[in-house]
Amino acid sequence: MSGYQVTFGPDIEAAVAADEYVLMETVACADVLRHETRTTSPEYVRYDGDRLVLPLAAADTADDTFSAIEVSSTPCIDQDELDRLYQEGSPRCVLPGREAVFRNFVTSPHFADGRADDQATNVGVNFQSWRGFDRPGVRPAFIGVGLTYVGGHGFGPALLNRSWRRRRFVAAVLDANVGFVWVRPIENFDPSEPHDLTLRWLPNRDIEFLVDGRSIAKCEDGQFQVSLLKLRRRFRQGIDLFGYRHLTADPCSITAFTDAVAATPDFEVGPRLDHDIWTALSGMAIQPLD
Repeated sequence: MSGYQVTFGPDIEAAVAADEYVLMETVACADVLRHETRTTSPEYVRYDGDRLVLPLAAADTADDTFSAIEVSSTPCIDQDELDRLYQEGSPRCVLPGREAVFRNFVTSPHFADGRADDQATNVGVNFQSWRGFDRPGVRPAFIGVGLTYVGGHGFGPALLNRSWRRRRFVAAVLDANVGFVWVRPIENFDPSEPHDLTLRWLPNRDIEFLVDGRSIAKCEDGQFQVSLLKLRRRFRQGIDLFGYRHLTADPCSITAFTDAVAATPDFEVGPRLDHDIWTALSGMAIQPLD
């Protein structure tokens, strides 16, 4: 199987029209479940000569809304599309035995110098499924694997950062099917310098995280844990408080993102930003493991 490969260039609108990748520009939206999921005429995303830039200006955000500037392999929240791609044997989704690669990923300095710590923002890269995400009142069954920065206050950012105050990039795995949450802070990582980031889903369902080809964290499948998702009402049904957790093998999309959102496990609207922020990358790929 050949992989899915994207190298970003200056003609963004033509690349989107050719379905090389999918952009989403959602700005100051009041409902996290009702928004445009495929932007065909981008107004914010730009190419700087080396990278695709995903910017989010403070002036474009507002209290009690969420904003997201993202590039993905498939449309946001569209699990039907991922299921179709999986059934067709497409290389455009991640499954055990494949890895997601994000080349020359870099952020604005805010995520290295502390200015983003108190901002309700979530930036980084991931692969994730969307099963049940868009069904209010139903326990979601999505999974997410990412190298991500979660700023702001409250239980969600504190849980992911393992600190009430400190904010940094973390390696994270969430499986809402079984209530599994695994997080490891990344030490000595400067996101304001470009890095190649790899999220590797091994055939045995272990997850390995690499920065510039170096393994920095590994989530082993079948771990015993106490499920903190049990504390959130939307996730309680069907989740045991204690147990061994095997990750669900579901087709996933890959995404690089600059979001302003209250980063709870089920996402919520948040306050406006105080700073203009951005992330950027030169390319992304989904490829089979050797």
